[in-house]
Amino acid sequence: MKFSKLFGTLFVAMSFMLLAASCSEPTSAEDDFIPGELLVSLQEDAEFATPEELFPYPEIEVLEYFEYVRIVWISVPEYTEAEWIDLLEQDERIKHANYVRGNVTPRD
Repeated sequence: MKFSKLFGTLFVAMSFMLLAASCSEPTSAEDDFIPGELLVSLQEDAEFATPEELFPYPEIEVLEYFEYVRIVWISVPEYTEAEWIDLLEQDERIKHANYVRGNVTPRD
């Protein structure tokens, strides 16, 4: 049972990692993304107690943290994603932040 849960978690995490890698170009008006959601990839040596500590802004909510691949799925105010990406990428603990594309199945 533990192996199945671990495999499922790794599969989801790897999917998000591939998504983040494919989202390295800026979004155009034609791209389909989920408003108000970002994926944030963390530096390997980033130190923090909880994922929430990385985002000291009341507008940001941590939706999921994929510890094995160091990716945080966050919620931001809709249609302010570009501004948040610019702000978050100034933090040296963050490798990059990017949009969640519309072809990703949202959380239930």
